[in-house]
Amino acid sequence: MRTLFILLITLLCGCSTHQNSQRANKEPYTYCTSVEACVVSIGNTVSKNWRRSKDAKNGMSTGIIIELNPKGELISIRITEKSSSPEYDLFARKAIESAGPFSQLQGLSLQDFNKYFRKFTFVLRAEDLRD
Repeated sequence: MRTLFILLITLLCGCSTHQNSQRANKEPYTYCTSVEACVVSIGNTVSKNWRRSKDAKNGMSTGIIIELNPKGELISIRITEKSSSPEYDLFARKAIESAGPFSQLQGLSLQDFNKYFRKFTFVLRAEDLRD
């Protein structure tokens, strides 16, 4: 299993916008044409859905293994690295659930999808909080 640590990463990427009628409550997604573009896209999507707990502190993190099907739909989510706060961990899990499906992955080759996104670790880390 490949481990991808998806944090806020600033990369220029080539993507194409695609409107999907099934995503009426969400913004149009982009089909990623590279692994790097998908990492950025997923990170941004999860970040938009993340509500940190009141007890969040700088450096706090939660590691979650995500398993997806080729359409980007969530098959399973499992917390593997807990923070010191159950609420923080729950909010991290909810951010991923709310962000899915990750349809933008359909722009990748099946080989790249299977290698990098079939099953991967996502880390949500609080780094911009005032103490």
